[in-house]
Amino acid sequence: MPANERWYSFDYGNAHLVGLEIDGYASFAPGSAQMLWLANDLAQTRQHWKVVFFHIPPYSSGAHGGDLQVRAALEPLFLRYGVDFGFQWARS
Repeated sequence: MPANERWYSFDYGNAHLVGLEIDGYASFAPGSAQMLWLANDLAQTRQHWKVVFFHIPPYSSGAHGGDLQVRAALEPLFLRYGVDFGFQWARS
């Protein structure tokens, strides 16, 4: 289900994939449009696998470390709605 050009989801096989804008440009604070959309999207899917991808990691052993604000925003939703995988990417 596309939300807008900045965050979106789609199904592929038995997986539900969600792309978020967790990169400093869109709010991911509790109650923000993106987080309300995410909670609704995860609650509605019936796919076996739930996969979410975004930029800033909630946990990291890399040089930048994890982000506590991202962790506080996403971890409760991931646990509540059974997200199986979270992937992050970084620019070199």
